[in-house]
This record gives sequence, C-alpha cells and structure tokens, in this order.
Amino acid sequence: MRGVRWLVVGVVGLALSGCVSGGPVGPGVAERSAPEPVVASPAPVVRGPESVTRLLDAYRASPAQIVALAQAEAGLVTQCYRASGSDAVYELGAGLVDFVGDPTVSDAAFSDLWGFFSPSSVDRYGYGRVPGTGSYQEGPSRPVGDGVGRECFDKARAAMPLGQDWTFFTTLVKPDGKSPPRPVQDSRVVAATSSWAACMAAAGYRVTDPVAAMLDPRWMGEAGRPSATQIAQAKADLACKQQTNLVGVGMAVLRAYDESFVEQHRPALESYRSAINDFLKAR
Repeated sequence: MRGVRWLVVGVVGLALSGCVSGGPVGPGVAERSAPEPVVASPAPVVRGPESVTRLLDAYRASPAQIVALAQAEAGLVTQCYRASGSDAVYELGAGLVDFVGDPTVSDAAFSDLWGFFSPSSVDRYGYGRVPGTGSYQEGPSRPVGDGVGRECFDKARAAMPLGQDWTFFTTLVKPDGKSPPRPVQDSRVVAATSSWAACMAAAGYRVTDPVAAMLDPRWMGEAGRPSATQIAQAKADLACKQQTNLVGVGMAVLRAYDESFVEQHRPALESYRSAINDFLKAR
C-alpha cells in the first residue's frame, strides 16, 4: 500500500492555530520587551527566494543529504521486510527529488515572516505551490501487512539520525527544543510590513498581514487551479513586496536574530549537523 508524503510547511501551523493576524504570538516569535539587535543597513534588495539566506541554513541538511536520508530509510525498511520473510522492497516515488526541492528556497517563497514570495510561479499558480511539489507517493512494492509495515517503519526510524523520519530534516532545526526566531514584532519588520500594507491598499486590497494574505481561506479550495482573483492579489502582493523590499528587510532582521540564536545554541546545532553527516558517512 502506497503512502502519501506531504511537504512540511511551517506557516500551515500558524494558519491552524489562528496566529496569522492580530499581533502574532507563538513558537519563535521574539519577545517585544527584548532589546532589538542591530541590523545592517541598508537592507539587501531581494528579487527572488533563491537569494534569501539565513545563518541557520548552515546547520540544516542539504537537498542531496535529504534525498540520501530518504534512500537510507527506505533501505532500512526493506531490510526489515527481509527479516520478516517478505521479499517486498520499500520504493521511493519517482518524484522524490522534485518533492524535496530546496527547502531553503521553499521556506523563503512561503515564509512565516513575510508570506508569499515566488515570482516564478505567481502568474500561473497565484499563492499556490507548483502542482506535484507538495506531495508524492512511496511505499512497499507489494503488500506486507499493516503490522509488519508499521513495525519496520518504526525500526527504520529508530535507526535514523536522532531517531527521526527523513522528512523531519526538511525543516529548520529546533536546537534544545527552541524554535528559530520569527521576529514579527521587531520594529523594522513592523515598519516594512506597514509599508507593504499601504502599497496593497493603494492597489485595492485591504490586508495588513502578509502571511494571512497568503493563507486566506478563500484560496484553500483552489489548489492547483487558482482563480483570477487569487492570481491578481498574489501579483499585487509580490509587486508590493518588491516595491517596499519587505523581504530584504526581513532577511536582514532575521540574520541579526539568528546570530544571537546560533551563539546560544551552537553546541546543539553542531551536534545536529554532525548526526546527519556521521550517519551518511557510515552508509
């Protein structure tokens, strides 16, 4: 039986928890009372998600490593099938590489700080992802039984780095259980967001939160087939982000917060990165 893998997107959790408007709070949100770090000026001008970088990116698995982790986990599951007397093979879907993509680019294109930022797809897909990149199927080549399937999956996961399924490594690491910074209340982000909202108002859209604009419930039923209304708003959204350089400001502010975060959690971050590297070197 084939299983469907879904791409993990941080902003989905924000939508479900209702934290996309009205003074967002939650994991990673910087405390308003904390002193704001110094930010390099002027902020870099960012034209696409490929140009967005974070200091924490150095501690996450690369796309090639994520694919290798998926292949390793599939091999471990297959070994377990053999031990249980089955000749089934745990097969990864043909779209694995496209499914993994580059998580750093995906995080920038669908951000929990500045919302939507994907110039290459907006004309056709509006706020949505390119079809085929959000999920794909994988599973045993023949039935193995629910009990064997679950047991083998659990054993394989236990043997993986940090005892985690490979999809865990597509997201930013949470060292010491702490979520990465999301400085939505930083004055520089607030000012840039206000400029973006004014630009959107001038274009005829009354929105104040870029993440909420991207996750508007109206778009939920339009996956892969966005309406002209959605595409028009997404294009205005993107144009206003480019006009106000909201993403450039957000990236500069994130870097300042990341510096402190990395300094506080460097041992855990390095341990996380080493766990991945050591596991793959041993394969």
